[in-house]
Amino acid sequence: MHLWSYMRLLQESEEELAEALAVLAEYHEREPDIRATATLLAGWSRQHVQVLSALGERYKLGECLEHRFETGAQQLFHGPRERRHGLLCDLHETWLLNQRVLLGWTVLEQAARALCHRDLVAICARMGSESDRQLGWLRARIIEVAPQVLIASA
Repeated sequence: MHLWSYMRLLQESEEELAEALAVLAEYHEREPDIRATATLLAGWSRQHVQVLSALGERYKLGECLEHRFETGAQQLFHGPRERRHGLLCDLHETWLLNQRVLLGWTVLEQAARALCHRDLVAICARMGSESDRQLGWLRARIIEVAPQVLIASA
């Protein structure tokens, strides 16, 4: 069973997302609601990491997956950029990291359903819901910033 190794991959993705959100909060702190909300959402991802760590001890079975995620934060999020255009790029790349996390929770939930592990299904549903809320906020900020960056500054 590869459940544990997939949990570890998801944990790494959550760690990357938490870091990207923390950098976003710090670097773009002058933007309305960025600092407070991105800090809050980074905290959610850090809590998800703790949950996955605890689950990992419970489900530590089988071999590790040989394949790794190819598009980690090292490839996507190169750190913060300056000005409004930089904010748009940082939000976009953080959104991409968040998409990977949400899909990870969905995959893990499906495995839990197949194993009839109701408690794990509930955990995955709750964490996935929070990941979806993170995506919603990032998308809303992208929608708000995009016209200002792409049209108004032209």
